[in-house]
Amino acid sequence: EMRGSGIIAVTPESLLATDKGSVLKYLAIKNDQEATIFIGDGGTDLPSLDAHDVVAWYYALEGSVFAKALETQRMPHSTYRNFHDIRLELEEIKAS
Repeated sequence: EMRGSGIIAVTPESLLATDKGSVLKYLAIKNDQEATIFIGDGGTDLPSLDAHDVVAWYYALEGSVFAKALETQRMPHSTYRNFHDIRLELEEIKAS
């Protein structure tokens, strides 16, 4: 788990990586004054959809299984090609 600037990342080596939905729910309760945003890039991120009720926005790698699942389930999301895309979108939101 990495912490810094309000970002919490679960690494693939972490046991928590298999239970992303529960981790997101815990973090949303712990940080209830901040929006929870999830960034995923593939099929291993599908468990995060279990926390759709606490996730304000999802980011999914363009063309990934995760992006297709978000689209199919009509979850609020954007796709990205690289982290620069996400940074630009978040800066636009912050400026408005």
